[in-house]
Amino acid sequence: MSKEILDRIMTATAYQKKAVHALVPKEMGVHLDAIEKEIKAMAVEIMEAWLRDDREKKGNDCKSYETGKDSDRNRINAGTNNFNQQSGVKKIDIM
Repeated sequence: MSKEILDRIMTATAYQKKAVHALVPKEMGVHLDAIEKEIKAMAVEIMEAWLRDDREKKGNDCKSYETGKDSDRNRINAGTNNFNQQSGVKKIDIM
């Protein structure tokens, strides 16, 4: 994918976010940001589970395909931990 196309996608994403924020009252902006962060965290968790399942099926014991290290898993978990540190939202487990 060329840099120009990627820049256009990023610009379109920014405009889309501004459009959604324009549809709701300003007080809701904080909630939309929290929802966005939660969805990103869910996507990371889904990807982590998919990678783990794929590696278990192939018998790679969660090792990176290229290096044989757990670098992929560390990067994914770092992203999740980073999310928890950045958000001011308290995680609540519903039973």
